[in-house]
Amino acid sequence: MGSQPVLSHWNTIPGDLQWEIARYCDRATVIRLCVLQRSWSATCSPALYSTITLKICKHSDVHRAIACARTLLIPTRSTLVRRLTIDSVPDHDVFESSRVALSALNDALKHLHSLQHLSIQSKVSTVADDIALPFTIRRLMRTRAFNLVTLTLPSRYIAYDGALFYSALEAQLDTLEMLVHSGPIVPGQLGWTVLRRAAQAGCIVLQYDPQAGSRLDAFPVFVTRELQPHYFAAVSRFYNGPPDLKLSLWISAPEDIASTLAALSMTFATKIESLGLFLQVEVEAPDILLDPDNVADGLVRFRQNLRDVQFSTWNDQQIEPSLEVPTPTLVELASLARARGCLRLLMISLNNQRICRRDRLGFVEWIAMESPA
Repeated sequence: MGSQPVLSHWNTIPGDLQWEIARYCDRATVIRLCVLQRSWSATCSPALYSTITLKICKHSDVHRAIACARTLLIPTRSTLVRRLTIDSVPDHDVFESSRVALSALNDALKHLHSLQHLSIQSKVSTVADDIALPFTIRRLMRTRAFNLVTLTLPSRYIAYDGALFYSALEAQLDTLEMLVHSGPIVPGQLGWTVLRRAAQAGCIVLQYDPQAGSRLDAFPVFVTRELQPHYFAAVSRFYNGPPDLKLSLWISAPEDIASTLAALSMTFATKIESLGLFLQVEVEAPDILLDPDNVADGLVRFRQNLRDVQFSTWNDQQIEPSLEVPTPTLVELASLARARGCLRLLMISLNNQRICRRDRLGFVEWIAMESPA
């Protein structure tokens, strides 16, 4: 049977039903439907423009991004955009042209007054290469040109001028629910204060970089113990990566390990493969006392998948990698965790100390290893 009779039937479908059909179609199908008749174009435009994802890696991506930016200068199109993702990881031979594309998108941002979700993954060489984009974002946030619900940015956008960024962020806190940054921000940097203040204002703060091994850093240190289950539930809604999650937690003190892991297990009990714990220690009293019994009780909640645990220490000025505990303490912790059900556990480390499991003739040994340089 030819396609023409079918097309004539498509043209007679009423507008409200057209929208319901478009919701279940992929983007290519929606575009074909819009070609059928003007009524389809009017109905399906929200489905076409509500979510825009632009990847800028090669020359063809650059041309597509520039064309999209020009389209978004049209008011009837720009007001439809709710979610914009710009993934700029250009090859070396397209660095210059990618900057042209980013400049065009920079102009288009000013017209996206209905934007709620903005995500930028930019890998240009320095801040100077894309300085216009963070400047525009800060200005539009401050003037409330749009009201964001989620914001994902490179860490340098936050740390480059923390005070200016937070003044812009404050204007969005009525609606902003989640702030995600890619790349590390550590204690002592300007961006750390921004993250803390945003979290204290009720925003969920995360660090996530898909191009860096999909490890997710969460910051329960910024929220009260009572709010930690809510915090991890929000993290779960954000994370859509591999099922074997590599997660690092920033924790205020060693004595908070058990309660934090209990809150985490409500959402992530079966997903954690690699667990990192950043423990805050006082500058003037840096003693680390890991209670093997309590920590093992926390780790056993993730026994189905947990393979390695990495403890690190930090204070308000920096990461503090020089602190140690006696090796037998780590061995006791590993043995207790395995005895209580963490049968897949292979390694535990604290800063520069590391012990690994070795199975020989039916017996399990924990061997101290040199940490990699």
